[in-house]
Amino acid sequence: MFGEAFKGFASQSIEVAQNLETIKAVISAVSGSSVDAANNIKILSNQSKELQLNRQATLQGASTFLSATQETNLEGNSSREILTNFNVIAKSRNLSKEAQERALTALAQMASKGTIQSEELKGQLAEALPGSYQTFARSLGMSSKQFSRELKAGNIQSSDLIKFSQQAYAENITSVPLSLDTYTSSINKLDNAVIDLQESFGNILMPFNQFVNNISATGLTLVTDNINSIIKAIQFLAVVLTQPIWLPIIQGIINFITTLNLSKVATINFSGTIKFLATTLTNLAVKFLIFRSEEHTSEL
Repeated sequence: MFGEAFKGFASQSIEVAQNLETIKAVISAVSGSSVDAANNIKILSNQSKELQLNRQATLQGASTFLSATQETNLEGNSSREILTNFNVIAKSRNLSKEAQERALTALAQMASKGTIQSEELKGQLAEALPGSYQTFARSLGMSSKQFSRELKAGNIQSSDLIKFSQQAYAENITSVPLSLDTYTSSINKLDNAVIDLQESFGNILMPFNQFVNNISATGLTLVTDNINSIIKAIQFLAVVLTQPIWLPIIQGIINFITTLNLSKVATINFSGTIKFLATTLTNLAVKFLIFRSEEHTSEL
């Protein structure tokens, strides 16, 4: 019971560590420099813990948004400011992990298109973050009607996301303390503690898992490269060992192996590749031996 639970936790830990490794690699690739990358990851990770937002969702959303702002006028400090402002807004509104992800996806789409489209603003961001449409209008000093006309005319630029995030931040910052003592915050706090543990444990296990995968890949490549020679060797041994004089000995060995139940040994390979090959080869060998045995019996 405990062994199965530990195995499941270890597998999940490796998956979490791999996911975070990939997310951080994306942030590093689009941050301009290793210093900026480390700074972005540190700021966003610390902020997610302080505000009790889901850390993995925060970094995932950040990687998507930073990728979308690459080579735009939002790249760099502006994109980081929008993200940190958004995190405050997400906390003040007590957004769930799912709503947080949807809102960041909408922001990324708006940032990448150059101009703000009504579809992303009304249909996506406003659904995940109610009131966004009106807040955007106020950030530009417009009424909702004026903003609607300018939006339809294509005059609202992606660069205006900075003013929007600043306006939303100013309107929501005072609500943050109240939002820290909520059920959603307690869930995120627990999730972050589990994520931290799994990431640390996964980082310990990944090198071992990588080693096993490399060994398995090397072994399979060796088999593939020499498959013709291996088949010839097996055919030769099959012919030799299935002569009448060897049949009682072979049968005794098969019976002995059956009692040992060595098929369990194959489970040490995480990928299941060895188990599959072992089962397949065993079935083929047994069928071949039975065929040869029947052949010799009929001859006698």
